[in-house]
Amino acid sequence: SDGSIRVHALGVDKSGRSMVARRRGYEVSSWSARGEVGDASAVAAVRLRPGREECAHVLIAWTDGALALWHLHERRSCATSTSARDATNGETLTCAEWLDANSVVTGHSNGVVRVWRVRVSQEEAAAPGDFVELQSVRPHQTVDPSHNGDLAKIRGLKTYVFDDDDV
Repeated sequence: SDGSIRVHALGVDKSGRSMVARRRGYEVSSWSARGEVGDASAVAAVRLRPGREECAHVLIAWTDGALALWHLHERRSCATSTSARDATNGETLTCAEWLDANSVVTGHSNGVVRVWRVRVSQEEAAAPGDFVELQSVRPHQTVDPSHNGDLAKIRGLKTYVFDDDDV
């Protein structure tokens, strides 16, 4: 609820049981991941980036619509976005999922689904990359163009990636 996440290393003890290695864990504050100071909003989603080479990156999404791609080992943001443009109208981000290693989809309380392209900064000393909005979809109006009422809140998203990378 304070906008931070906690990263823990997992290990196996002598008897073969899984354990959390607390000494190697660390906290990621909202301001360090987002690169902006201000009121922290609650974390809405934390998702591991797909792909064999990408296991060190996680997507962090906050209810105010901000996104960050956090590098777990280097302890830095590789890409960030600012708060959503409609946050002042009461819109909140409710869920987020990866489409592939470079695309993210987010669901919002006003019924909107947004698709983002992640542009990653590879250099540790460089400024973080960003999230570029590619598409904003109102699924209710896609199904029924005459729909004029309130749109239902997007509660969850599920993506399916096949061998040929179709989503």
